[in-house]
Amino acid sequence: MKVTVEYFTDPLCAWSYASEPTIQALIGEYKDKVDFRFRSLPTLDSISGEPKPGAKYHSPQQIIDNWSKVSQKTGTKINTEIWNEDPPHSSWPSNRAMKAGFRQGFDKGNRFLHMLRDAVLVEKRNISSLDVLKDIAGQAGLDVNKFHEDMTDNAPNLEQEVAGDAMAAADRCINVTPTLVMQNDEGDKVIINGLLDYEVCSRAVRFLMGERKIGAPEEEPAMPSI
Repeated sequence: MKVTVEYFTDPLCAWSYASEPTIQALIGEYKDKVDFRFRSLPTLDSISGEPKPGAKYHSPQQIIDNWSKVSQKTGTKINTEIWNEDPPHSSWPSNRAMKAGFRQGFDKGNRFLHMLRDAVLVEKRNISSLDVLKDIAGQAGLDVNKFHEDMTDNAPNLEQEVAGDAMAAADRCINVTPTLVMQNDEGDKVIINGLLDYEVCSRAVRFLMGERKIGAPEEEPAMPSI
C-alpha cells in the first residue's frame, strides 16, 4: 500500500537534531517505497516583544534549557552559547530556507536541512541571517543564485508555505517537534512525536505498508494508538 510520511520539524529543534539518525535511516530504508514530506513547524516566533499565542519558546533561556536537556538525555553534542552570543531572532527564516532548499530536490533539501542543524546547534552560526543561510546553501551544493532569489523575491510564497504547514499542524493538534504523521491509502494512520526511535518508526511504516505480522505471532509489535 502507498504510505505517506509527513515530518513536522524546525531547523532549531534540538529533539529533531537528536532524531536525525532515525530520520536518515528511515529515508535510506524506505525512500523508494514511501513518500516523505518535510513540513515546517516554527518553534520560535521572536526573541523580543510579546510572544504570539501558541509559541513554544518565549525567551533564549527557555531554548538553552531545552537544548541542554536534550544533550544530557541523548548524549547529542549541542552548543548552547549561540543564545548568549548571536541568537537567531526567529526560526521563520530558517524554515523558509528549508522550503527553498527542498525546491531544488529532495536529496539536496535533506542535506541542506542537516547542515542547517549542524550550523546552529554545534557551530553556533546564526541561521536567521541570510548571508549565513546562503553560505550553508553553497556548502550543501544548492544553486546559490536560485536560493537567493527564493529567499528574497519569492519570500512571500515561502512564508505562505511555512504558515500553511503550521496551520495544518494546528488543525491536527500537533504542537511538538519532531512529529511523524504516517498514513496509508486505506486511511490507517500512526502518529509518533518526540525523540524518534528507529525500530518503533520502522515497524509503523511496515505496518502501514500491509505487513500486519512481523516475525512470529507472539513477537508481533503493538502499534502506537492513533
